[in-house]
Amino acid sequence: MNNDFRVQSIFWEPGAWVFNEVFALFWYIYIRKETKGILIYLYSIFLTLSTTGFILLIIIATDIFLFSKDKKLKRRLMLVFVSIISIVVFLSLLISVVTDVNVGEILYVQTVDKLFTQDNISAANSANDRLDATLSAFKIATENPIFGIGKQQAENTLFVTSSISELCYQLGFIYLFVYLCFFRVTFKKINFFISIPFLLVLLNGEAYSSYILSSLILIYGAKDSFLDKILHPVSYSSILDDDGGLLT
Repeated sequence: MNNDFRVQSIFWEPGAWVFNEVFALFWYIYIRKETKGILIYLYSIFLTLSTTGFILLIIIATDIFLFSKDKKLKRRLMLVFVSIISIVVFLSLLISVVTDVNVGEILYVQTVDKLFTQDNISAANSANDRLDATLSAFKIATENPIFGIGKQQAENTLFVTSSISELCYQLGFIYLFVYLCFFRVTFKKINFFISIPFLLVLLNGEAYSSYILSSLILIYGAKDSFLDKILHPVSYSSILDDDGGLLT
């Protein structure tokens, strides 16, 4: 836990940890189709106090409530959200009374305030730095759109906080497009129109594209995409039944 009370596990920043947590939540709900442990996942994501994490949770909840046919999942998710909000409000009031620490204000400044006001100097500076780095990355990418410039040429001069920015200037727009397509394949169980903002938020929250979880997601998406079917067509033996006849 760092000095502003945000949980970050073994990672350098809560945003990197929340990437892992949100993917774990997605896998738990959409792939394993489990619901009993949702409270643990949501509580863990909440403790990061990550604006990115909260936005991603809202997007996932929107997808479930609008498009899921699993009524049990919807009820459990609603119950968990209400429970977490109730617990947070109760603990915030209790801590504020006992210690004079305004927990509600801390939560607001760390999450919502940074999105809507320039009075939060730290958040405003962070947002401006992110914007400047993103614009610089895309400027480099537009000048080197096919292959980018690689990491070595810019690693000491350009610090980005977004996987999309990182990929576009290092490897060019073509690779970025392929990367996004493979990520979309991995998260294809989320409604297409919901998955677009989900991926944009997920991949802009932290420069995480070179780490192992992103690589595994990329490999999984590639394995499940049209590209795998082109490179590894169905073999003759796989279309025969046990008696050697063609499967219909």
